[in-house]
Amino acid sequence: MRKTYSKSLTVVVPCYNEQKTIGKVVSIIKKSLKISKIFNYEIIIVNDASTDKTINELNKIKEKKLKIVNNYKNLGLGKSVIKGYKLAKGKYCMYVPGDNTHPVQGLVMILKKINFLEEELIIPYVKDNRSRHFLRVLLSSIFTITVNFLFNLKIPYYNSLAVYPVSKIKKIKKVNGDFSFQAQLIIILIKKFRLHYKFVGTIIKENKEFFSNAVRLKNILLVIKSIIRLNFNFNKK
Repeated sequence: MRKTYSKSLTVVVPCYNEQKTIGKVVSIIKKSLKISKIFNYEIIIVNDASTDKTINELNKIKEKKLKIVNNYKNLGLGKSVIKGYKLAKGKYCMYVPGDNTHPVQGLVMILKKINFLEEELIIPYVKDNRSRHFLRVLLSSIFTITVNFLFNLKIPYYNSLAVYPVSKIKKIKKVNGDFSFQAQLIIILIKKFRLHYKFVGTIIKENKEFFSNAVRLKNILLVIKSIIRLNFNFNKK
């Protein structure tokens, strides 16, 4: 059985074809952890079957606290992140995308809210959406309002870099790996495990492009299916 350290953090970095950014992301994470005075940590990079030279860039990174996990086939964002969470040794875990959209200042705002003396859920929300395409903000708002209505919650944002207690994450048996995976985790931790939670404002530097895999019709339908199924499972109990 893996040992869980009492005051440590696992940062999972999923990446797919991020050869241009992955080195910078690791540097940002390390700097953020240092500023936040978190010295007991591990970084798990899940290389999601990248077809570029991402693995070459990863092999250049000299970091003894870094672990590289290579997927033999592309699993997608959600499944890659959850795979990393299941391997976590820290008390808390979170994920940081490999596309370099989260600056040091934004990560520090989250990391400084971690209280290693107790287990709780940290749910960040974006304080300033001006760097995001307005249609993506609109879709995100619709999703948030709908999920809050279905589960009687008042969460400001579901798709942020939430921080989870590893002990509770490892008790969750199944989460669909679509783009609603974080919403599923948050809902289960609050509704099933009655976990205390707190919000923290943060910032990102996301570009203003609208198109992404998250807004493909197929992925939107998968998100809807997962949320409906989760709502059904809670209502039947």
